[in-house]
Amino acid sequence: MRALKRSRVFQLLYLSLIYTSVVVQHVRSVSFNFNFSDKNSATGITFEDDAHFGDLYANNFDRISLTGDAQAGTNIHYSKGRATYNQSVPLWDIHTGEVTNFTTQFSFLIQNITPSGFGDGLAFVLSPYPSQIPADGVESCLGLCSKSIWPSTKDQIIDTYYISDIDPNSTDPSDCHIGIDVNSIQSQAYTII
Repeated sequence: MRALKRSRVFQLLYLSLIYTSVVVQHVRSVSFNFNFSDKNSATGITFEDDAHFGDLYANNFDRISLTGDAQAGTNIHYSKGRATYNQSVPLWDIHTGEVTNFTTQFSFLIQNITPSGFGDGLAFVLSPYPSQIPADGVESCLGLCSKSIWPSTKDQIIDTYYISDIDPNSTDPSDCHIGIDVNSIQSQAYTII
């Protein structure tokens, strides 16, 4: 009888180890950091439309520019661009449904380089991978949605955004605010700044 109990204990231990090794194989850690003081640091970023690395006019490679470069003679009116991390970042475990924890930190500057004023804004987005800027998207959608289905999006997205110039068709509260969007570019929550 004692041998039978001992055998079951070893069977349970063995099955637990197999289960643990299978589960551990599905865990993946993702970490990335971009330091734009090095011109080679943008190798993990995909640029779309007018977005580019650096200030082309000043030969300055310490930033990402999301619009055309007015100082280099490019028309920045109706300009839009997107810069995305070019790898998928899993937000949950497909096998267990366990949601991932993550931390992010970023700093940005929206700079008025022409007398005509600021652009519309900037958004930091979580979206399905791969993701592309909509072909018929316009600057007021911040590259998130097509003008034909505005204000919703075809993809599931969550974004944190900064608006510096409001679209007259928008229901947003003020020219300058920070907000959160979920599957739409209509604010779920915002703070006027």
